[in-house]
Amino acid sequence: MKLTKLHFECNGNAARRFRTAVSLHSHTLHSRETLSFIGRLAKRVGPIRAALVRGEAKYKSVHGSSLDLSRAWWTPPAVPHEAWALEKGHIERRLGLQALVSLTDHDDIEAPLSLRVLDECRGLPISVEWTFRMGRRSSTSEYITSPPVRRASDA
Repeated sequence: MKLTKLHFECNGNAARRFRTAVSLHSHTLHSRETLSFIGRLAKRVGPIRAALVRGEAKYKSVHGSSLDLSRAWWTPPAVPHEAWALEKGHIERRLGLQALVSLTDHDDIEAPLSLRVLDECRGLPISVEWTFRMGRRSSTSEYITSPPVRRASDA
């Protein structure tokens, strides 16, 4: 069996041995990012904890129920092409390598599907970060594939 090695790059020195760099995890406006991390962060950071306690009290007084941050989310502001171009440009400028970018939104493949109609994005992988619940906890798993792009001229 042939082994695969992953190399994580931060300064560009090791990149000279390679032709391509991969960006595996980028989000666009099609992604819903959970806010559940705020509760975990508040346990460690006093000012955030104090603000969250005040916010939870206000929420309960207005809505009559407890605030559940696992059901709250925000949407990143990046449109798909801008997110792809930013990641691709970063790899090409900083590392001097060819770029393979995977847009991996939560529970949505619209970003890569919409970009694959453009010639410059024709080989873009179809990626998704799948969110699932296990009991009271949420978890995620990523799935990346690159099916062939078929065009009328290919037939």
